[in-house]
Amino acid sequence: MEFPEALAFLNSLVNYERLPQQGGLRERRLARMQQVLQALGNPHDHLRVIHVAGTKGKGSVSAMLYTVLAQCGVRTGLFTSPHLDSVLERVRVTPSDGESDWIAEGEFAEGMRRVRQAIEATELTGGPLTYFEALTALAFDYFARCGVQWAILEVGLGGRLDATNVAQAPLAVLTPISLDHTDVLGDTIEVIAAEKAAIIKPQQIVVTAPQRESVRAVIRARARSVGAQLIEQGTHVVLERCEVSRHGCTCWIRGQHGTYPTLELSLLGRHQAENATTALAVLEALQRLEPSVRITASELRTGLARVEWPGRGELLTTSPPILLDGAHNRASAEALRAMINELFPSTRVGLVIGMSLGKDVVGVMETLGPLAGAAWAVQAQHPRAMPATTLAAAVRPWIPRVHVTPQIEVALAEAHAAPCGLLVVTGSLFVIGEARRHVTALAR
Repeated sequence: MEFPEALAFLNSLVNYERLPQQGGLRERRLARMQQVLQALGNPHDHLRVIHVAGTKGKGSVSAMLYTVLAQCGVRTGLFTSPHLDSVLERVRVTPSDGESDWIAEGEFAEGMRRVRQAIEATELTGGPLTYFEALTALAFDYFARCGVQWAILEVGLGGRLDATNVAQAPLAVLTPISLDHTDVLGDTIEVIAAEKAAIIKPQQIVVTAPQRESVRAVIRARARSVGAQLIEQGTHVVLERCEVSRHGCTCWIRGQHGTYPTLELSLLGRHQAENATTALAVLEALQRLEPSVRITASELRTGLARVEWPGRGELLTTSPPILLDGAHNRASAEALRAMINELFPSTRVGLVIGMSLGKDVVGVMETLGPLAGAAWAVQAQHPRAMPATTLAAAVRPWIPRVHVTPQIEVALAEAHAAPCGLLVVTGSLFVIGEARRHVTALAR
């Protein structure tokens, strides 16, 4: 199997969000994953896993953990979603000899061949494997074959029935939880928290970011019921101080085993200092689980300074400033608004926005609309993209000057020429990925 054939096979698989939610089909997902993994030799059983769930920040925390562990010489795997430009960026392993850490096309093709062979050898429970499940199986198999010491798995959706939840992870992480995917996970914050907290397993160490009180109660109850040890940010590990600029942020963190002053992050926004505090708590816990992994203050400092997480609070150009951030729900929009207000106070904002179907346009616009003088509604080249005309109609109650410009490159050119002090590109990560390519070309 060559890479184009592997990609075509992956794209032929059913998208998990299109599966009917009734009749117990969702309940049979994990059994289906376990069947395929068994045919692959149960690679997930050979991995030490850090399992990361939450509504926002889980990708940033995962990237921080990956970069610091790589800096310490730990052979580390990283599985994240969605991707910005290439599906290959979802599966990464600590590089050697300066090579890219993305899975290579040849390895991806071989991995997908093995997954397809496992599917064909198995009578699956509850229907065919989905796109995300196939990628998860590929990641488990690839990480095991690469001999990674620790695999960092970002949950795709929820937690309880997510394909990644077949792993028996010694470490679990819960980043801030808020309302999202209410059509699948539930319509209250407590129900959603229960879905995400279901990644907590017996005898684990669980690190949780600051949560609202009702969410904290759900997490505490789950940890108590299964006998997991809970480390709470704000109690056991504390962000004592943070300074932000357009170049990143500097934070002072008090951990359980030491104090870490003036840690530099190139990622923008005060919320990234909170994410770094979560990551530090996980790294301290990992060293207790595996004392042979030594993370010095110097390695922690260097690793955090090298973290890259494109399209999430990324200032791509400075004249005029163009800020990319995939804010697609109210909580992530609130973090983006705080970033704009702190880094670009009293600045005229132009908003290029594209959303996926079913996303919380109202929550995003109630949060970001008051900052913007004009908006360009766009539509990513993706089947789940909301039509630009539909999006524009939803945006107009908050921003009267809305341009319907489906093509992202055209919207960027128009917005770039408009009298805006700051151009913000936001919404779906599919939009961010397309915009990032065009902005790079525009800046040349």
